[in-house]
Amino acid sequence: MEDWEAVLSVRAFEDYTVRKIRVPEFKEEDAVFCLDRCRENLCGKYGTNWGCPPGVDIDPQALYESSSCALLVNRTFCLDIKDEEILDATNMEMQKIVRMMVVELRSNNIDCMGFADGGCRYCGVCAYPEACRFPEMLIPSVSSLGIDMKSYLNGEGIPFAFSDTCVTLYGLIFLRKSD
Repeated sequence: MEDWEAVLSVRAFEDYTVRKIRVPEFKEEDAVFCLDRCRENLCGKYGTNWGCPPGVDIDPQALYESSSCALLVNRTFCLDIKDEEILDATNMEMQKIVRMMVVELRSNNIDCMGFADGGCRYCGVCAYPEACRFPEMLIPSVSSLGIDMKSYLNGEGIPFAFSDTCVTLYGLIFLRKSD
């Protein structure tokens, strides 16, 4: 059992699937596409949150190069996907779980960084554009990395699909290479 597996085997995470996958390849066209989608601001978070563009100060290519692997965190939730309030609460729960995993990994001396859907919600109301009050708790949006998640997961043999009654939410935790 790898160190990360032992750390994440705690009961609080038993409803979530965590698996080690390869670090994605940086693709400029995917990054541009994702950033353009973020700029459309359909979620209302663009320019309002340290977890979303343009506030995210992460170079995806450098992150990938410094990472030994990625941990994919996922869970399928059966719910009415048209109910935005329930979907929002479910997204918030997923982000909370990814944050808890990151904190647990770091407390066991595993250097990592986590990402989930949507802007960071740790503070409730983000301090953006003022300095982030809790940078160690920041969980940026997966979209800020410019990953085509469907293509990335399909390349790992993991289906990526939605239905009218269920949604699978994903988080990524990048484990840094040891010195």
